[in-house]
Amino acid sequence: MRYDDTRCANPWSFNWLVAPTPDQVVSAVRSNLEGRTIHIIDMKTKADKDAVTCEACTCPSGFHYFVLVNKEDAAKLKELKFAEVKSPQ
Repeated sequence: MRYDDTRCANPWSFNWLVAPTPDQVVSAVRSNLEGRTIHIIDMKTKADKDAVTCEACTCPSGFHYFVLVNKEDAAKLKELKFAEVKSPQ
């Protein structure tokens, strides 16, 4: 499953006192999903350096999350606006 990160319209929100590292954000997203009882088998990320973006909350950030889950968790991810993909691109 793939989620295309936005500037601030994601199904999770974090209040960081200091700007987080990319690894901290990925860890926080993983923890958020696991807190929703979604069992993550594997998780990868990809940054699209050529992404066209803007400053609105719903604009893409150019960052993508790829999550491998069991079939029974796919519906939960679809509710969070994840899309099915065959493999990370």
